[in-house]
Amino acid sequence: MSENEQWKSDLEWLLENRYPGRGGYTALADDLDSDHVTPVSVHHWATGKRKPNYENRRALLLLRERISGEINKGGGTDGTMDSKRP
Repeated sequence: MSENEQWKSDLEWLLENRYPGRGGYTALADDLDSDHVTPVSVHHWATGKRKPNYENRRALLLLRERISGEINKGGGTDGTMDSKRP
């Protein structure tokens, strides 16, 4: 998968699994931890109006890896461990 396709895949995965619905763009923008990423930026990326720069593509990849690692360790999609309680 090319780098151009990778960030789209990462963004789609994040929006579907960790940041769905109302407030998802805002929460994702906050978690990317960049002063230059706003909910409008995330909206533009998701709709194809703009593409994230290299730093933001890298941040999307790292955030996806971190979250998917939490899920694989037994946490729920919201980052809690409730899904594994007996």
